[in-house]
Amino acid sequence: FSDSKRLTEVLRVDAGYEKAVEVVLSPLLSAYCVGNQNLSAISLGQIASQGIALINQIPVSTHLSAPDGWRALTDVVSAGFDMSALIGQVYVCKDRAELETKQASLLAEQRLVSKDGLYCGRNWMIQLGEEDEHSGLLQREQEIKQIKQQLDEIFSGHEYEEIRTSYSRIHEAVKDSRL
Repeated sequence: FSDSKRLTEVLRVDAGYEKAVEVVLSPLLSAYCVGNQNLSAISLGQIASQGIALINQIPVSTHLSAPDGWRALTDVVSAGFDMSALIGQVYVCKDRAELETKQASLLAEQRLVSKDGLYCGRNWMIQLGEEDEHSGLLQREQEIKQIKQQLDEIFSGHEYEEIRTSYSRIHEAVKDSRL
């Protein structure tokens, strides 16, 4: 799986929804996206002691429609493949009050998540703590992507050549002053 990307590397989340996505996908955030490979429970058994999560990117047929006025989590997150098998029945709420209002009307397979990360089904709720291992993971991944992009721009642009030329001149001047 060394050539596979982790889910956090391919996720694109609308600003403000990071906590919501983290709580819903927390067990899968470090999963490897393995393309269109079929997943085998037997082959996973061989590496079970290490613990691993895999997501194949085979499109999933769904005929689900959101209740009127409800926004699907799939509207605020993308990963370059169909996410409906993972989050197809999860709907986002702008705040906890909206979540509480809608919770009583949930069907068994439906879930709600508030922007601040409160996640619930018809008869349960989850709130990740600030110390949770996945808390802030998507924000950190976004920061890493931005830093990598900045470094790519620096090292592929004229700035790098100017720095290199300046360094060479300084190095030569120091060397000449020693002679």
